Amino acid sequence: MVILVYLEYRRGNIAGSSLQVLAKAYELSREGRHEVCAAVIGRDVQQAASQLTGLPITKAYLYEADDLFSADLYSEIFTRCIAKLSPSVVLIGGTKEGKSLSSRTAAMLKTGVTVDCTDVRLRGRDELVQIRPAYGGNVIAQIVTEKQRPQIAVLTDSIMPPVKRSSMLSPATVLSREYASAASAVKLIERRELPKVKRISSYDVIVAAGRGVKRKEDLVMLEALARKLGGGLGATRGLVERGWMPHARQIGLSGHSIRVKLLIACGLSGTVQFMAGVRRADCVIAVNSDESAGIFQWADYGFCGDLQVLLPMLLEKMENPA
Repeated sequence: MVILVYLEYRRGNIAGSSLQVLAKAYELSREGRHEVCAAVIGRDVQQAASQLTGLPITKAYLYEADDLFSADLYSEIFTRCIAKLSPSVVLIGGTKEGKSLSSRTAAMLKTGVTVDCTDVRLRGRDELVQIRPAYGGNVIAQIVTEKQRPQIAVLTDSIMPPVKRSSMLSPATVLSREYASAASAVKLIERRELPKVKRISSYDVIVAAGRGVKRKEDLVMLEALARKLGGGLGATRGLVERGWMPHARQIGLSGHSIRVKLLIACGLSGTVQFMAGVRRADCVIAVNSDESAGIFQWADYGFCGDLQVLLPMLLEKMENPA
């Protein structure tokens, strides 16, 4: 059986999120001794060959295309790669690009696709069990594609640590393809570079604010706490919908999944939707004035009290530990 991984490639670099997906593919391959292959699409794609060294890939398919992602062009190229390779499983990262590519590819191949998978595993030799929250996060669904192949799964952020390179692995066989005749139906009129924003999932420490934070001004204290710990400030969907925080900082089922060493949850009730995005946190500290809040069932340490009292005391203690 072949497992194909789509590796996002921009500005001469393979995305870190794709290396996380590759780690999961490698884990699956060891269970059944399956072959792992990769597809890379982008400008100057030959430069990606050197970045494949030490990765658990047997074959890599490189396709030259414009650096700007075009859903129709990229899905056409990716579909041709799948038709040539006939993989049983296709794994893609849960980025905007990955979700757009996966849906179009699945439609073209007349197969199923499961988005926002928090995990995948093999049952038998080649049946992929795709695990994801459903019904607003109230249940965890196990989805299988019984008849159609390939089985396409889109994995959430931080599903695993990025795959580690190893000098013990044989180098991948690189197969290059040119698609000069392929063209997008979308005409590029203007291109603007957005300011770079550090992804909330890239922090090792995160302070998360929930609906229990009643005033926008209180986020200043939480931001200060996050900075002192070398981390970032995130929020639940409720605060994002109020306009207090950008969606890029949203954590949970409808936001970002995170894998952190420390999560400090402030004013969070602990809904299943939120916890689905933080279940890989090494340590969770909860601060909530409601002693019956569900977050305390998930937390490693819990403090019941008013944020406006506890946080100033904590910040003062950090400034003057003696």
